[in-house]
Formats: sequence, C-alpha cells, structure tokens
Amino acid sequence: PMLEAGIGSGVIMKKDGGLAYIVTNYHVIENAEQIQAVLSGGEKRKAELVGKDQITDLAVLSISAEGIDTVAEVGDSSKLRAAEYVIAIGNPLGLGESVSMGIVSRTEQIVPVSLNQDGVYDWEQEVIQVDASINQGNSGGPLIDLNGRVVGINSMKIADFGVEGIGFAIPINNAIPVVETLIDKGYVPRPYLGVYT
Repeated sequence: PMLEAGIGSGVIMKKDGGLAYIVTNYHVIENAEQIQAVLSGGEKRKAELVGKDQITDLAVLSISAEGIDTVAEVGDSSKLRAAEYVIAIGNPLGLGESVSMGIVSRTEQIVPVSLNQDGVYDWEQEVIQVDASINQGNSGGPLIDLNGRVVGINSMKIADFGVEGIGFAIPINNAIPVVETLIDKGYVPRPYLGVYT
C-alpha cells in the first residue's frame, strides 16, 4: 500500500477534452509517486501530473471531468488593493475543506526564493501578501475576492516563532501563463545564463 506523504489543496481551473485541470503548488506534489484528488464532495479520483514548475511553485494535474460542471472563475490580481477583503480556501492540516478570511496586506511583495533551500537565493517571486491564515495543507488552494473570483494561488507561509498572519499567494495574472504553458508543454521553457557571483 502507498503511504500518504503529503497533503495540499488545489483548484479546478479548466475543462477540456474530457479532462478537468487542477492547479496546485509544485511543493505539494514534488516527490509524489501517485497523486489522488479528493473533490469537495469527498469523492476520490486518480490524478495525473500534467506539468510542474519549481521556480514559480506551480503544478497542474488532470482528472476525469465526468460530473464536474463548474470551473473556477478567474479574477484580475492587478486590480487588488491593500486592505481589500480576500478569502483563502484550502485543506489546512488535512482537516478538510475550510475557508479563512483576511485582507490584502501588500499587493506586490517580492520574496527571495532558494530553490534547494541552501541559503543561496535563486529567484525572486512576486506575491500577494495577505493576513488570512495559510497553514500546511492550504498550499495550492485559491485566494478569492468577494465576487468569488480566483485572484491568487496560496503558496507559502512564513512560519517562524512569533510570526503570525503573514501568508503569500501567487498572483493569478502571473500564474495563468505558467499554467497554460504547463498544459501545453508539460514544463516552462526559460533561457538562462550560467553566471554566478
């Protein structure tokens, strides 16, 4: 039997050709040998990995679209304003579907990212900073505005002693091109220059 190694959240963003595409975080499925999607009604379906991108912490899965009538509506993250109310949906600590509410603390926060956690920063990620609780298991779930539109993909949380109420989401305007490329190619092609200083 397979052991459960990790848990996270996702959001169905697209239906096409009998498949429904789920957007989640790269780190949620990073070393998974098998992936299972649990729909909000409790039904479990086998999920296939369509593509993943470590740099943006995004991944796309596919499941059978049978019985899935609606997909998430995409909002415009560039229209977000500081102090605007947002809702984070997810599966914190594996407790089941839950929602937490908060406000946008900063609309464009830049956080350094070390891809292999070696203390050397490889990338700078633009994120929406929110004070909604984003706990382990919330990763990959949608951040939505009060119209129910997805404005971000919840990604990371600064979890340190005495740090509370700082959550991050990938702006949906940044995520959609990556998601579409992952569906199309399975990876994100990027040019790079091998210079290290």
